[in-house]
Amino acid sequence: AGHYYDSNSNETGKGHAALVNSDAAYVLAFSVVMLNTDQHNSSVKRKMTASDFIRNNRGINDGSDVPAEFLTEVFESVRDNEFILSEERSIAELTDVLWDDILARCNVFDQLPDSEAISAQNQSHQRPLRLLNVYPARERDRAFFSILWSSALRAGVIALHESTNEHSANESLSVFKALARCSNMFRLPMVADLTITSLVHATRIVRGTLLQSGVAFGSSIKSQMITNALFELIPSCSEWMRDSGWMQLFAVILRFYALDILPASLQAEIGSSQLELLAFDDSLEDTNELTGPYSHMAAKLLLSPHIPSWWPSAAASRYALKKRASLSASDSSPGTSPSEPIIAAPTVMNQPTTARKLFNLLRVGASSAQSATSDAANGSNRAQDENQSYIKELSRPPLYLEDSRAEVRAARKHGRRCVSKCRIQEVVLSDSRFLRSESLQCLASSVAQSAWRMIDLLVVLPNRTKDHAPSSGNSFGTSPRMRDDRSYAKVVGGHQSESSHPLEEVLAFELFSRSQSNLGKLQTTGRIESSSDKSYSNAVTNSSRSDDRKVLELLVAFCVDFLAELTLMNRDRLALLWPHLYETLLRIIAEPPRGDYNSQQIGNGVVERAVVCVLRVGARLLHREEIRDDVLHALQLLIKLRSSFVPSISLLLSAGVLRIVSTHAPHLQSSSHWQIMLQLLLASGSFEHADSAECATQALQFVLGDEQVLYAVDIENYELLLTCVRTLSSSEDPKKSVAALDMLLVLCSRLTQLSAILERDGVPSELNVDTHSDSASTRTGNTASTTNAWNVLWKPLLQCFVNIANDSRGGIRNYALLLLERVVTSSVETDVLSADDLKYALEDVLLPFLLSAFPTNGSVPSFGVDELEKTQLRAVMLISKTFLQHHARMAAALEVSEFVQVWRSVLSSLKHCVDNYSGARDKGHSSNSSDNRSSGASKSNSAGDVLLQEHVSETVTNMVLVMAASGLLQQNETDSMWRATIVITESWIPGLPEMVRVTQTAL
Repeated sequence: AGHYYDSNSNETGKGHAALVNSDAAYVLAFSVVMLNTDQHNSSVKRKMTASDFIRNNRGINDGSDVPAEFLTEVFESVRDNEFILSEERSIAELTDVLWDDILARCNVFDQLPDSEAISAQNQSHQRPLRLLNVYPARERDRAFFSILWSSALRAGVIALHESTNEHSANESLSVFKALARCSNMFRLPMVADLTITSLVHATRIVRGTLLQSGVAFGSSIKSQMITNALFELIPSCSEWMRDSGWMQLFAVILRFYALDILPASLQAEIGSSQLELLAFDDSLEDTNELTGPYSHMAAKLLLSPHIPSWWPSAAASRYALKKRASLSASDSSPGTSPSEPIIAAPTVMNQPTTARKLFNLLRVGASSAQSATSDAANGSNRAQDENQSYIKELSRPPLYLEDSRAEVRAARKHGRRCVSKCRIQEVVLSDSRFLRSESLQCLASSVAQSAWRMIDLLVVLPNRTKDHAPSSGNSFGTSPRMRDDRSYAKVVGGHQSESSHPLEEVLAFELFSRSQSNLGKLQTTGRIESSSDKSYSNAVTNSSRSDDRKVLELLVAFCVDFLAELTLMNRDRLALLWPHLYETLLRIIAEPPRGDYNSQQIGNGVVERAVVCVLRVGARLLHREEIRDDVLHALQLLIKLRSSFVPSISLLLSAGVLRIVSTHAPHLQSSSHWQIMLQLLLASGSFEHADSAECATQALQFVLGDEQVLYAVDIENYELLLTCVRTLSSSEDPKKSVAALDMLLVLCSRLTQLSAILERDGVPSELNVDTHSDSASTRTGNTASTTNAWNVLWKPLLQCFVNIANDSRGGIRNYALLLLERVVTSSVETDVLSADDLKYALEDVLLPFLLSAFPTNGSVPSFGVDELEKTQLRAVMLISKTFLQHHARMAAALEVSEFVQVWRSVLSSLKHCVDNYSGARDKGHSSNSSDNRSSGASKSNSAGDVLLQEHVSETVTNMVLVMAASGLLQQNETDSMWRATIVITESWIPGLPEMVRVTQTAL
């Protein structure tokens, strides 16, 4: 009591501020002990209150009362902090006050930096009525922890290695959990990284070959306990993890994926992410409820020929597709479930046995002998067979997945059960939304660098599988860089990982741990039994490098999908994640085009997953200005992919383009942006494949149908639009061809607007416009705008109509001619054309089409004579109506000689039609003349000949009479037009001069 009284004097140093002498302190001490018993003894039912405590201590201060404020503070302190003797305490009962007291008794304050300055500062702000004036050591907890953490980690590693039962293992793991919490509390990234690294090494999942690590992990309860503890403590320290910690953790996830033990939900989400591209309208928000044609598209997207069926994500997606489609039980393997993805059933040939090795040797020998005796002329066939064999080899699962021994299947089953409890999808992906920016960036950097290293390995590994050294069991995801040290900081700048991590300490203890046990034994502690499991090593070590390539491509695809999910989930912090994803995509898709399969370095499966990622980002984030140029550049690179590969993903590309243009049309702010969309559809052949034509058609209809979308229909991409429409018209589906013709009609309605742009701005410099050969000598008084309107807009449009009118299907031909007639005879659309343009429309487009409809030498097209006659009648009507609609404008603007030449060309073409028609008709019916001997058939054919000839003659007569009535044709020998008319029609229509005379007399 005397020591307390002297140590807690007031500011003047003349005794305690609240107590007058040491006797008062002595009595108060007994009162405090009684208060502690009253407050913390469960036997006491009625607890003392603060007023009771003050009343009980009346008059103890040398006859006077102790200040009520002081007694109230004492009461609250005792009520909140129970007095417990040191030998009765455990680490769980360590309170803040007791921790302060322990540090004070250990005299550690002077060992910490700046302790005297902080102590003086605290003493200068001392409160006069403070019960205990103990130094606030918690302000130095961070410095104190910085001294202890390395020793604690060292002790935890050794204790965890030497633990032999569940209790000791849990006690050892509690050290790592405490270190993780403290690293987060004191914001120490180094401690968090080394804690994660130590646990990752303790799981032993990243050691040895895939088969060895899978069996060891599934057979070791200790390894599974460590794995569960690893993912349990991630949320407590993830905010301060950096590159090293995330890299080690992601290496574990990569191993889990390669071993096919990740949760089925995560595998299905990654494998079926392309289905969101089909959600291009409100009815498709939930991709799990795709029905009708969309269900068929979903099946096509999931059943990609480039994704091997043994990929875990592909197997999970196929199972989900079967479940959604409610297929019969006979369509799926019995006992198949999402937790056990479908893989190839093991056979005797799949087993790594001596018989199989002998068979392989015989097979290689036979193929070598055959190769030596083959002729040079069969070299290309051999190369093609080798390519097919190589593709078939890549479609087979690696040997470690084909192993069907009971112990391997049991280990895989236990491993799946353990990993399913780790909540990897929630811990790493979902919770990433709450990470600090530095930690999130390091996570993305770790995933990207893992992908980059494996891409480098794919470049180094040879494509062929024979005559190469066996694999040494790489730890995929943690392999060193093979070509160069391309870090994120060097590529795009930004955060750079810490370079001074003392990993040597942890590695030293790992070496110490290895020296204490035999790693070749498999026990419950995680050691491999060497006597019975030597074949595990042989199963992978004796395999060709094709297994290495298979696993590398599998993991690169997983990295791309994982990084895409991470980016889309954290799109509010896009600047941190997009550079990593963008660089990864460029390393996959920005490869120069190659001519054959032998020269490719990255498999089609990986490229397809990268394409899915680009399209998903474009569909969701193209409105973000900071990445728009990068996304469009990546989309443009898809056009340059291997020509043998792009058509096989036409449905994927067309669905992605439709989703992008329907969602982000206002953000495609230039003609070049729309050109990328259209070129993607053309390069992939989307219009030519039945599966992708639906999406491509809808995309093109959206581009042409919405007049509010700027730059969609522009001068720069006008020709590209026509190419798309013409390609779509050649579809085998008649509905698609009719839709293409309707699009041309919509495009015609835009010609007035486009002609005004041409007149204002002229022809863009990047367009290569071919002018008419006679334009320089024959065009007089015409402005450049009308010439441009014809060369840039109208001529390609009419040629597109004519090309479709040559279709082999009669309905498509007739509909094309009907729309063409409507367009060229419309005074609204053709008002922008000059007389010269109309002249060239007849001479360069329409009249050549008329001549082609009446083939020379009686040749008959494949669609038959009857269909040909319908086309011929419509072609004659087209020429007649076009000339009669515009003859007045041409006669007024053209020179007389020019107009006479146009008139002569029209009449000569129609005369040519009549002369060549009879031969075609006779030849068309000569093949079946033996079957049509009756007179009725002959009369029918003759009637058909007369009908068409009379129709052409009446058309010409009508045209001549209209010309005569308008005064353009005068019946006298001095009129050049009359002379040309008589020369052509004299032997064809003998009574024409008389009809002209009667008409002119009547007028």
